[in-house]
Amino acid sequence: MNATMLSDGTASPSSGILPRAVIELFNFANEREAQCEMEIKLQMFELYCDAVRDLLAPNVDDQTKLKIKLPQFSSTGLVEVDGARSLVGHSAREMLSFIQRGSDMRATSSTEMNADSSRSHLICNLILTLTNRRSGVQQHGKLTLVDLAGSSS
Repeated sequence: MNATMLSDGTASPSSGILPRAVIELFNFANEREAQCEMEIKLQMFELYCDAVRDLLAPNVDDQTKLKIKLPQFSSTGLVEVDGARSLVGHSAREMLSFIQRGSDMRATSSTEMNADSSRSHLICNLILTLTNRRSGVQQHGKLTLVDLAGSSS
């Protein structure tokens, strides 16, 4: 994954949609800093050989049991993955480094077309919590991006 951020805070021309989305979310948060506080969390999963792996877990080989919680059973009203590791990014650069670390944990193997091809589906959740500084009211949202096996990211 090429997650290069230029010195002016924009994405490099070769960046994919995930790095661009991260940069835009942090730009949005910075523009509205006076009105609301925004927390942005990252979760990354790999679907490989019919198994889901948490790519941000401290030890990818020692996976805890992940459990999908439907929106009607979650406190945020969003689909949640119990047992998954979430990392809070305080800047676009920090979040991009988390994404790179998770991407490096993906399963790869060679194919006839590509010597180092991804063989798994990548699921990235960017989970947002906005807190209005005046009223304290919170809003929750999530952006889920998927990279299918064999496609470039």
